[in-house]
Amino acid sequence: MSTRLPALALSAVPGRRAATLELTREIEARGFAGIHCPSFGDGLGLCQAIGQVTDTIEFGTSIVNL
Repeated sequence: MSTRLPALALSAVPGRRAATLELTREIEARGFAGIHCPSFGDGLGLCQAIGQVTDTIEFGTSIVNL
């Protein structure tokens, strides 16, 4: 029986773009279910960058209208 890893929340830190995108590749390689980007700063911009460096992992914003 294999256990699927959960999805993770990932926030971008100004000035650390390369490190953040390398982390997304590592998250995908380890088999996590997805990456969700909160609305700190530019969640949509981070999702666009994730889409350019990954192949199979699901990702999206975790922005919720209250």
